[in-house]
Amino acid sequence: MNLKCILCSLSLGLMSVFTAVGQSGNFDFFSDFETSAAPFNVSNNTTNGRTSFDGSQVLLWTISGQSGNRTNVWDLSNTVTGRKINLKFDWYAGNVINNSNTASLSITDAKGGGNAIFTLVWSQSTTNGRIRYLTGNIVPDGNNPPIGTAITGINTLDRWYTIDITFDFQNQVCSFTITDRTNPSTTRTVTNIPLSKDAPPQSAIGGLFLVGHRASGQNISLTTAIDNFGYKVIEAGQPIVVEPPVEPLPPSRRSTPRDIVSIRSAQATRPARRV
Repeated sequence: MNLKCILCSLSLGLMSVFTAVGQSGNFDFFSDFETSAAPFNVSNNTTNGRTSFDGSQVLLWTISGQSGNRTNVWDLSNTVTGRKINLKFDWYAGNVINNSNTASLSITDAKGGGNAIFTLVWSQSTTNGRIRYLTGNIVPDGNNPPIGTAITGINTLDRWYTIDITFDFQNQVCSFTITDRTNPSTTRTVTNIPLSKDAPPQSAIGGLFLVGHRASGQNISLTTAIDNFGYKVIEAGQPIVVEPPVEPLPPSRRSTPRDIVSIRSAQATRPARRV
């Protein structure tokens, strides 16, 4: 190998190292799953776990021709806590067969499929939008699947998207950006989405909860995956509880010095009680 080729190889190698370091340097923890499933507690499995897919190692879940609703949980090895937490990952929104079925991927506040904080929903049907989002808990139900809000301009399945989401537990809101990885100019940002008030989430991220919502009389097939997962605690600690201010009494109910003197005088002239 001549000197030019050697220098070229070194340059490419250093570039890939700097890219990996730069990408991971923005997070408290980052993984491209090339060497392990960390930070998730997931084993190697070709249909549910770390495996090779679309040219790289990813966390993959695929089901084919199944009856009944199907669920899957990918727990983080360590729950991430904080007042403000950022997650960023690549998400593969695979096709869901057939039109009547729906799939969802939820970020939960505890391990073992805790309360869903934020959910991405996708389906072949365009009735409510192919790719949608919602906050709050969900129930695996094919006949009443989660609907959510359509993401304008993001509607292609069998496509990788980059999800960048920040949870502000102090103010009970979240904001996210979704970007088409193939066409980065196709991107949408939604800010200040209220988190659920019915079941307020803990200030924690415990893992991912995946559901195939099968419609009555149908079988369901779907594929989804995540890659390049990172998280960062922007603000540590538990949300600060702010007590509501005490409303002052109206003027008609306030005690004045004259009222206090009158009360004391009445107490002084009151006859002593016999015992």
